[in-house]
Amino acid sequence: MIKIINLEGKNKFKIILEEDLTINTIENTMDEIDKIFENCEELLVEVKNVQELDLTYLQLFYSLYESFKSVDKKINFNFNFSEEYKTLIRFIGFDKVLNKIK
Repeated sequence: MIKIINLEGKNKFKIILEEDLTINTIENTMDEIDKIFENCEELLVEVKNVQELDLTYLQLFYSLYESFKSVDKKINFNFNFSEEYKTLIRFIGFDKVLNKIK
């Protein structure tokens, strides 16, 4: 599930991503992010209450980071993964990437 909140004026947004963060929901999430990207100067991505997670969202986080940085826009992440998902992320080696972008 994705929720987008406009913060402090029209150029600052917060995205909350919860529950199913898998290939099943990635297209909708990307569509929603595309709607705000052009006008967004600063973005906070909050990830919480994750019930399902796959590599598509981990790749999305890195892609968002690179896209925002390439056009000098600010992006920050707040990851609240369970210990199970932290272990999985560490096991596949993506922990270094997530540590870089947050």
